[in-house]
Amino acid sequence: VGSAYSLFAPLDPEDARSVVVHIPPGASTSDIAGILAEAGLVKSRLAFLVAARLAGRDTGLKAGWYELSPALSTGEILDRLARGEVATFRVTIPEGYTVAQVLARLRGEPLADPEDLEVAAEDAGLVAGLLPSESAAAGAQGGGGAAPSEGRPASPLQGYLFPDTYTFDYGVTAKDALAAMVFRFRSVWTPELAAEAARAGLTVHEVTTLASIVELETRFPEERPLVAAVFRNRLARGMPLESDVTVAYAVGKPASELTRGDFQVASPYNTYVNPGLPPGPICNPGLGAILAALRPADVPYLYFVAQPDGHLLFATTYAEHLANVRRVRRASGP
Repeated sequence: VGSAYSLFAPLDPEDARSVVVHIPPGASTSDIAGILAEAGLVKSRLAFLVAARLAGRDTGLKAGWYELSPALSTGEILDRLARGEVATFRVTIPEGYTVAQVLARLRGEPLADPEDLEVAAEDAGLVAGLLPSESAAAGAQGGGGAAPSEGRPASPLQGYLFPDTYTFDYGVTAKDALAAMVFRFRSVWTPELAAEAARAGLTVHEVTTLASIVELETRFPEERPLVAAVFRNRLARGMPLESDVTVAYAVGKPASELTRGDFQVASPYNTYVNPGLPPGPICNPGLGAILAALRPADVPYLYFVAQPDGHLLFATTYAEHLANVRRVRRASGP
């Protein structure tokens, strides 16, 4: 086997490439030695076993996915396995992503069971206490992969996968990854915000639903409280929200591609033909949109229209709104 130094020396100090290996639960030190030798990370199975014995680390090595290198010494590899320094990956979920987009982002990551993402996204238990009760939902919530136009959200997790950057262990399960995002939402939805919502007569589900619309209707953070004010003012007056992004969600196309016929679609998510909020969130909003939904600007606006640069023009009366629409059309050109 050679000297003790050769036992612990790196296999190739010049080879710094990363090699990801999986140590399964219950693997013996002998099993681990074979895995490392086969991956080209140690000189041989026997050399690793002897080194582990000499280092007093021939037991207690932890299972998991590890990112190692032939440039690491056997002692460094043993240290990582003994401490359970498993490999991690980072994934960023942008504000305004739908559940489907979150699943697509996760699908290319090293999950233990990426094929179970859709099943995990139907687990209403992850959002227990956040959704309306069965009686209050009146069928608005539910599982299955039903399209929004059928009156049910694509997933009970819609709205509650909080946009953020997450660090996960390699081999994390689909359910645990989604649960971490819901847990992040719960940590953001503080008792203070819950009390604030209650004072406004709103549930967490209603706030999240409104916030999801605000998220997709605005490109500039400073306009979120103004857009939220428009919708809160409309709700207070019993006016339909008339939000293009809810229609886009109902028909499954970008708001910029909506046709006149789309605005007549028979869906509870069509806020042009249905009063009040839709049955649930249409995306996963960030904290800025949630705060805007809770704390709208103190303005009397009831209308807005987007300019070519994405900034919005607001109006209190319909006549003012029509003037703004004409202004936008002139700015947009023929």
